[in-house]
Amino acid sequence: EGDSQAGVYFFSIVPAHIMSAVTFPKREGLTIFGADWCPHCRAAKEDLAKYNATFVDCTQNAEECDALKISGIPKVVNGDKSVQGWPNKGQGSPENSLKELGLI
Repeated sequence: EGDSQAGVYFFSIVPAHIMSAVTFPKREGLTIFGADWCPHCRAAKEDLAKYNATFVDCTQNAEECDALKISGIPKVVNGDKSVQGWPNKGQGSPENSLKELGLI
């Protein structure tokens, strides 16, 4: 089920109390944690393509997303900055998210 923060929707995929014992290295560069079935994730992937973002599908890489404490999608990470959620096409501009990520 989707949840909303300031009109931007994200989907919870992992209960907060479940964490993996496996460790994964922190990814370098701009990374989108999401799923192909998620329309907001697809919007983020399209909007961030020009920034060469890496897309990690949390349905196929659940252990990595669990270990990195990705509890909702989409989550976009750029170094030490991150944004939870992304505006779907036609539902607003990604400008604020791009600013929070230090991309504009």
